[in-house]
Amino acid sequence: MKKQIRSNVIAIARKLPAVSFSPGDPEEVARFSAPELCALSRRGLWHLLFFLLISIAAFAGQDFDLFAAVPEDFWTLLGSPPPPQLIHLVLGIYTFCALMLLPARLTRASLAQSWAHLSYRTVFYLFYLSGNALAANFLVVFFAGLILYGLEQSYLLLQMSKALHGAGPQIKQSK
Repeated sequence: MKKQIRSNVIAIARKLPAVSFSPGDPEEVARFSAPELCALSRRGLWHLLFFLLISIAAFAGQDFDLFAAVPEDFWTLLGSPPPPQLIHLVLGIYTFCALMLLPARLTRASLAQSWAHLSYRTVFYLFYLSGNALAANFLVVFFAGLILYGLEQSYLLLQMSKALHGAGPQIKQSK
């Protein structure tokens, strides 16, 4: 069963073109079928579920004192945690870059890249926890992740709607 699912996902990923946003060139325009878009959307919903589970764990542990739980020798090895302003800056830069690269990433639909983005979005919980600022900044990370996942799903929903209703030359109907 796993091998069949994996081979189906690999077959779908191979059909996806390289990044192109030129609607006039039919050779470079994405050609998705509705089942392929459903598979991409389903995978995105799994990522959202894992993000929500990690967010629940981060919310439950937002008052956890990481300095008390870890030996002092370990903290001298790592050094001091980053200030919250620096974490804000990095989160803002990541969110902006993810928004700009979202259409290109979705047209390529790489499995490894999608899982990597889940870890990118959740590692900010650890950054804020190490800086003892998670309680004050939990919602910032949570809403940044939700916005990015929401935009991914709405992009896929728009493409799926075009595939099902025939409103676009770049999408083929499944048989």
